[in-house]
Amino acid sequence: MSYFMLVKDEVNSPNFLKGVLHEEFNETKFNEGMEYNWNRLFFEKADLPKKLWLITTNKIEFDYYEDFSGHIVSNKFLNLMRESNCLQDYVISSLDIVNTKGKPKVNEPYFFLKFYNREDLVDYEKSDFITREVPTNKSFSLNGIFVEKYKEIILKETNKDIFCLKDLKLVSYLFCSEKFKRQCKINDIKGLRFIEIGDIPQYFLSIER
Repeated sequence: MSYFMLVKDEVNSPNFLKGVLHEEFNETKFNEGMEYNWNRLFFEKADLPKKLWLITTNKIEFDYYEDFSGHIVSNKFLNLMRESNCLQDYVISSLDIVNTKGKPKVNEPYFFLKFYNREDLVDYEKSDFITREVPTNKSFSLNGIFVEKYKEIILKETNKDIFCLKDLKLVSYLFCSEKFKRQCKINDIKGLRFIEIGDIPQYFLSIER
């Protein structure tokens, strides 16, 4: 079975999203830090605020973007997730996307979601990787070993069409099946690239240069 990693594309998505995510809006918020408990990579199950504000200077032409230790999705992308066999362990907040003056930058609903559980699907016995030592009590480690660089990634099979992985190197990304990829193409989901599992090591090399 074929699986893919979802990443932002180079056409509809900015390389760097110039913005901040806040629980409220005023014209000073763009220059304030995001010191919230939910704004962490290691996120245990907790409710998000019902509404968040993305204050940005970028054009918003994408349906999917990974940032703020979570995922920004359009209503169209979210509907595809809900129609698919998706890992359900996430919390979600409606997202007002505005410029620094509070003027809306999109016409359709957007959302911010964070997964609090992840699938243990990396087959470490079959995968090929370089490691470095980490304390054994750290999350997302393999018996005290952290994957620093993958040479080859092998996943166990799953019936999920969209999911995330319990692996620190891969934790920021969503993964999907061939079926979900086709649905994204059919529905003209913008701002998204699909990296085949076998091409992920080369993709990391390209963005880390």
